Amino acid sequence: MPPLRRRREESDYGNLGSTYQILGGATGVKTAYNYFIEKSGSTYLAYDKSSNLVSSNAAFHTLLNAIIALCATPAKIIIADGAYTVTGSIIDGGSNNVEIHLAKNAVLTLANNADTHMFYLTDCSGWWIHGGELDGNEANQTTPGGAANTNSYGIYLLRTTNMKISDMYIHEFCRAGIKTEGSGGTYAVDTLIVDCNVSDCNWSGILPDAYTKGLIIRGCLFTGDGEGGVGGGTVSPIHDILVDGCTQHDMDGSKAPVGYEAGIYIEAGTHIKVVNNHCFNCKVGIFVTADGDEENIIANNTVRDCTGNAECPGILVKSNKTVITGNNVECTTAFKPCILVGSGADNFGDECIISNNYLKGTGVNVHGIQVARSDNVIIANNVINVTNKGIQIMTNASYCNIIGNRIITAALGIEIDNANCTRNWVDSNNFDGTTNAATDSGTNTRYGSNIDHAGAIVTGAMP
Repeated sequence: MPPLRRRREESDYGNLGSTYQILGGATGVKTAYNYFIEKSGSTYLAYDKSSNLVSSNAAFHTLLNAIIALCATPAKIIIADGAYTVTGSIIDGGSNNVEIHLAKNAVLTLANNADTHMFYLTDCSGWWIHGGELDGNEANQTTPGGAANTNSYGIYLLRTTNMKISDMYIHEFCRAGIKTEGSGGTYAVDTLIVDCNVSDCNWSGILPDAYTKGLIIRGCLFTGDGEGGVGGGTVSPIHDILVDGCTQHDMDGSKAPVGYEAGIYIEAGTHIKVVNNHCFNCKVGIFVTADGDEENIIANNTVRDCTGNAECPGILVKSNKTVITGNNVECTTAFKPCILVGSGADNFGDECIISNNYLKGTGVNVHGIQVARSDNVIIANNVINVTNKGIQIMTNASYCNIIGNRIITAALGIEIDNANCTRNWVDSNNFDGTTNAATDSGTNTRYGSNIDHAGAIVTGAMP
């Protein structure tokens, strides 16, 4: 062990950058943390708040794990500016209420062929990890990007409670930058992820997996992730997820085994709220799918320049009781809709509300809204400016209300496409520039008063 160093002077904290300011300057700085870690040559050193050297080690994760084990909670550990190589997982060691603050220019890089999670926290609570950079070094892992490489998440939270991650740059992990997960019926509960850049990960930027609930993701940036910026879920339930004010763009599906390339993709979710996000240059902007009475909300998002998977480039919903409102969706993909509720054989999309959205199709033959295999859907007060069909009720969708929509320039305003679509209600819609206001192959469709493509008020079926 190196000899004990002199007591650290206030000037020694200058390279902490923003950390020094957060700690309040020189006054009281030594009591603002419990342990301070820095690198000297090839050795990592840890000091207590009295500036006494308490541990040193050539392996960064070994040193940090030892310091975490010493913590009497609550505790704060500062990691100074510098480059740190991580050869094994940083673990909680049974400690709760630990704060790890990386200085502005602190970079933790996963070692070549380490094939491990950087932070692996299980059955603990009250942690806060913030600042600095986590580099997954994906290209130099044993199985870069491969499905066989299961052990490379940036921060893996398993059955944790009341966790916070903020102000970090997390990138290039073989799986996800951050993963939350429960097991055996025990949830990962109440995680807050704020103001992070989580990019270029092979699967998702953030992966809310089985038995996750109470997750808030706010103000984050995602670029170049494989499956999605926020992407994941399984057949097991995830509950009460909020994605708010994030930007997702340029997802890279060549990395992921599934390849959704969605800005936001959440599966098996209940009470999911996706609001105020900006998604562009993805395959799908927002994709929410589930298998029951979900009561999800997708509101006030912007989606543009998304190319579309086999179903939809804009907002794709396969969940019941979902409200889709206030979104601005611009699509260019021919014969694909800006919003799709239900599809295939899933039969999930009942009792949804699609309202007050602005939909624009700037390519050839772009559709506005499609509803398939879903009943009791309300489509109301949308502005639909597309180049093919404004609203399509298709594949057995029945008992839908189509009310008060403004449909502009579409080749066909409304299409009810087969006799198995029964008892749909069409009222108070206004068609402008459409070649035809509506075609109806449904059964027992009912019409109120609509303004047809010629500007006439029509109280029955429209030509």
